[in-house]
Amino acid sequence: MSSSVSAAPDCSKPTTAGGRRQRAPSTKPLAVLARVDAQFCGGFFRPLQRGRGDRLHGFQREIHYRGRWLRITSAYELGADDLGVFLALAGQAGLIHYNPLATQGLDDRGRLRGGFTKNLPSDERQLVFSLFLEKRAQGGGIGDVDAAQRLVAQGNRFYLAPTRHTLLTEAGLSSSGSAYEAIGDCLERLSAVHLTDLGSTGQNERRATRRSGDELLAYENREGDPRIHVLLNAALAEPIIGRPYVAVDLREMRQLGDVGRILHTYLCADVHQGSNRTYAIDDLVAAVYGAAGSITSAELRKRRFKLRHHALGSTALNKAGRRRDDGPKVIADLRGWAIEWGEQSATVTIRRPQMAPASIKGVPETSR
Repeated sequence: MSSSVSAAPDCSKPTTAGGRRQRAPSTKPLAVLARVDAQFCGGFFRPLQRGRGDRLHGFQREIHYRGRWLRITSAYELGADDLGVFLALAGQAGLIHYNPLATQGLDDRGRLRGGFTKNLPSDERQLVFSLFLEKRAQGGGIGDVDAAQRLVAQGNRFYLAPTRHTLLTEAGLSSSGSAYEAIGDCLERLSAVHLTDLGSTGQNERRATRRSGDELLAYENREGDPRIHVLLNAALAEPIIGRPYVAVDLREMRQLGDVGRILHTYLCADVHQGSNRTYAIDDLVAAVYGAAGSITSAELRKRRFKLRHHALGSTALNKAGRRRDDGPKVIADLRGWAIEWGEQSATVTIRRPQMAPASIKGVPETSR
């Protein structure tokens, strides 16, 4: 599966006299920025071979997060499609929190559907409890039911309920074919990412059990409900309220291909606006694909080629000397970035001019 996922055809769309369905008007994505912690901007998502169905090659990594060490594990490999959904959820959560009138997440009483669990109305808080925590509480995963209810009432998790179409649009994924199923697959893989608190020294091995940790997110999809109910872990929710965060421009992300999306997210955390940084090309290859390990020289050359030509844009011109106008863009095509190649394209300097902050009401203008 690749990031070009698509949705099942909608037979309810209007048809022409000849029986062909008319093209539905496009829906513009709502969110502009995704606010995420810098630690989640590199190392978790990798370019995966298109069409490969098996992703049961997980990972384990330890990061220093807000003064504590976390072990992050997953049974699955995460690709560019998973990254798109991950950023789309963060973008939607920020939009709901800062600019609720711009969202379509209203319930049947016209109230906002979503927010931090401690701020939800009682009926919606009970819905979150029943969807996500009751079955875990009864199964012993969170102690008892009363403890789970207190977790919803006092916790800093974030609940949102986008439709599949909104999530596809926000993630920049295709909306034809099997996209609905693919969105579910992405959420399943993201919900399998587990965070274990190892304490301030990282040596808390004896207490580092599944009870001392939590999933990155939880989701529920009920039959007949057009919305997907999602509960974000505090690690995803805290950057939304202005804690140190990296702002990933979703308008840029949606224009890029698989390798470009992963590299773009990494660079958003590593190159601040108004600054520049020079990299060896192999350092960026390692940031996107992981440590080279035992790959062949031919595979390393292929990765360098993809990074130069399909992500950064060392040859964004075709043979006629014109800019490409079809297919995914490269980072050099984006207004907020400038690419300067060194000798023999072994190094690259990446510049980010200072840009005006995103014009979203209430959004903090400073980022990490």
